[in-house]
Amino acid sequence: NNVFKYVIPTSSNGPLKVAVFNRLNWCWKALVELPKGLFRDQSGRVIESQEFNGVNYGIVEVSPLCYTVLTKVSDSGVIGGDGAIKAYEVDDGVILENEYLKVKVGFDATIKSIYDKILCKEFISSEGNVLKVHVCKPGAFDAWDIEESTIKDPGVRLMVIDPPKIIAHGPVFAFVKYSLRHGESTVDQEIRIFKGSRLIEFKTHLNWVDKGCLLKAWFNLNVKSEKAHFEIPFGVVERSTVKVSSWDKAKFEVPALRWMDLSNGEYGFAIISNSRHGYSVNGSTVGLSLLKSSVMPNPWSDIGYNELTYYIYPHDGDYYSGEVYRRAYEIYSGVKTWVFKYDGEVPLMKPIIKVDGGILESLKLSESLNGVVARIYDISGKGCEVNVELNGVFNVYEVNIIEDNPKLLAENAKTFKINLNPFEIKTLLFTMV
Repeated sequence: NNVFKYVIPTSSNGPLKVAVFNRLNWCWKALVELPKGLFRDQSGRVIESQEFNGVNYGIVEVSPLCYTVLTKVSDSGVIGGDGAIKAYEVDDGVILENEYLKVKVGFDATIKSIYDKILCKEFISSEGNVLKVHVCKPGAFDAWDIEESTIKDPGVRLMVIDPPKIIAHGPVFAFVKYSLRHGESTVDQEIRIFKGSRLIEFKTHLNWVDKGCLLKAWFNLNVKSEKAHFEIPFGVVERSTVKVSSWDKAKFEVPALRWMDLSNGEYGFAIISNSRHGYSVNGSTVGLSLLKSSVMPNPWSDIGYNELTYYIYPHDGDYYSGEVYRRAYEIYSGVKTWVFKYDGEVPLMKPIIKVDGGILESLKLSESLNGVVARIYDISGKGCEVNVELNGVFNVYEVNIIEDNPKLLAENAKTFKINLNPFEIKTLLFTMV
């Protein structure tokens, strides 16, 4: 907010405004909490919104590396365009439906179907999001290790104590909620879909009491591939889904930073999670570890109340062409908002840098305070050309990660190009001429 005060004019009167800042180097539509009322953006478009529990949610299209300003034009509330998000009951469950997806949640609190209406593709082979408790057999390092026998254990499904019920549906989102139990532990889960998105959100509330448990969410998919991809810092790792060698068999639980993806080149299925990082993949069956109530060295590990959210993302193409990495960054980064008043038009901001190609991972002042540093990397695994446009004339240097050993790339430049090898990271220093 202190930064916003230096770049956005304010006044004590005038209409209420909201600045929405996007730190990513691409345009996307963000779900934003807004004050009550009707808002328009700077191009005059009305922001579709929906109220729930006293909060006004709107979908805002944000430009890369700059802010979008919304202006309140009316105290009236919700407005929606064509095709509100549907939620309705059928004989054996509840349907959630938007422009892209038709999702069926059974009354046993499992996903029975995810049908993509654009791709004409069913992504679930039998059931999805099956929550199971596996007996966690302590090994030499209970809190850190998961034994293979734990994963091979068929597990116990959580018991439904409150079946799926429709909680909300409108122009922006719709969701159902249900409650499950295992022993003395309870799990409340909300499944939510959004306008204009293939993301399916699982907001999970755990009140866990039972010790010695590994809780996983399992998905049986209608996607066949011998390889799965897992995000690591500044890259992607490919692992086999077919357990043939002893090396592959040892990977019954593997890590990922924010997402994993199972794709066959034509379509795929990703799981995105910022706070849970353990995955099990065997053929077309994928499991995400949600909780491990180990007893050594801390007998209270994961005991008590926990909140977590994970997402699934059916898509076309592979992880790169299907933009799995972008959805993960959007979930992780979100947007920053600032509410203020100003009697007039707020000037449009021109970003200091535009990056087309690659991922702009960071943008900051240099350690020497004599310029700006950008760190860009390739996530495709194939290499890419990156086109950079600067808001001004700069000398451009490539430096190492600690910003030493500068190598001049461009002099007195407003635009330039660099080429990245597969998963290569480049650190660039811009100094004023």
